[in-house]
Amino acid sequence: MDGALLERGRAVHRASTADYLAVRSGLAAEAGKLTDLFRQPSLQEQFDQAGRQLLLVLGLELIHRRPKMPSV
Repeated sequence: MDGALLERGRAVHRASTADYLAVRSGLAAEAGKLTDLFRQPSLQEQFDQAGRQLLLVLGLELIHRRPKMPSV
């Protein structure tokens, strides 16, 4: 794992968070009884989500870099 891979994870997290925040209020307005799903997360929830997203992005990048298995 290198710095470039960590920077890629950071960039993906920042972009997806910005996209979500841009539409969150609209989603909450349309959610009716489920509006609580779109509440402002606590700092702990944001930290936990960032960690999960970083692991997902890093895992996907590492899988993508593996040599392709030959077809049978």
